[in-house]
Amino acid sequence: MNVDDGVDLVRTLSGLVDALGIAGDDPLGFGEELEELRDIGLLETGRARCRGRVRGNFSRARQRLDKSSGMPLDVRVVERSRVESLSFRAITTSLEMSIACAELGVPTTNLLDARPDWSFDGADEVDGDANMIKGRGGAMLREKLLLASSPERYILIDESKRVSKLGEKARVPVEVIPEALQLVQAQLAESFDIRDVELRMAIAKDGPVVTEHGNVILEVHFADVTAETDIRVNCLPGVAASGLFFGFAPTIVSA
Repeated sequence: MNVDDGVDLVRTLSGLVDALGIAGDDPLGFGEELEELRDIGLLETGRARCRGRVRGNFSRARQRLDKSSGMPLDVRVVERSRVESLSFRAITTSLEMSIACAELGVPTTNLLDARPDWSFDGADEVDGDANMIKGRGGAMLREKLLLASSPERYILIDESKRVSKLGEKARVPVEVIPEALQLVQAQLAESFDIRDVELRMAIAKDGPVVTEHGNVILEVHFADVTAETDIRVNCLPGVAASGLFFGFAPTIVSA
C-alpha cells in the first residue's frame, strides 16, 4: 500500500496508543495497520511510563487494534493521549504530516532543535539482517536522517515485507536533484547492472513526484542489491539519497 504521509501520522501514533490499551474483544487484523505505521520520530517528557508501555506493546506485536467503534482513528489517538496525560513532540518527515500534527494539536519540532528518543517507521522490504528498502512514500532522505538520529529504531511490517535478499520484490528509489536527472540516469546505466529505471510519476498531478526537498525519484531495478550498491549509488554526483538502508540495525516488529 502506498499511504499518504498525513494518514501515516495517525497510523504511527496508533502504535503508541495501542500500547496504552486501545484494544477490543473482537479486534480487527493488525497487518495493514503495521504496514502504515511510518515516518515519525517521537519525543515525550513522561518517558518512564510511556516507554515501558510501548516496549510492552512490542513484546505483544500480534495484539489487534479495535476499530469497531467507528470513531476516526486520529480522534481516538489524540483523545487517548490526553486521557493518559502523555506529553510528546513529533519530528515529521513531510509537509502533510506537519499539517496533520497541527490539525491534531500535536506539537512538532525538528532535528536542528531536538533528537528523537525513538522512531517508528515502515519498510518496503526487510532482509534477514534488518537491512531495508524504503521510500515508497518518497521521503527516504528525511527518513534516513530521522533513523540515524534515533537511538532506538523500530520498524513495523507484516510478513509480506520479509525477503531473503533485497530487491526481490521492490525497486530501489533514488532521490535525485532535478538538474542532475540525465546525469544520474547515465551514471546508473554506465556503472551498474540495472534491468530497468523509471522516473516516478505523480498520480494526482501532472509530471513527476516531487519530494519534500524539491527533488525527483528514479525507480531502479538493480540486477543485484548489496551494501556496496548503497555506497556506490550515494557517491554519484546528483544523488540526494537512496532507498537502501544498510546498517541501521532496527528492531523489527511484525504481525
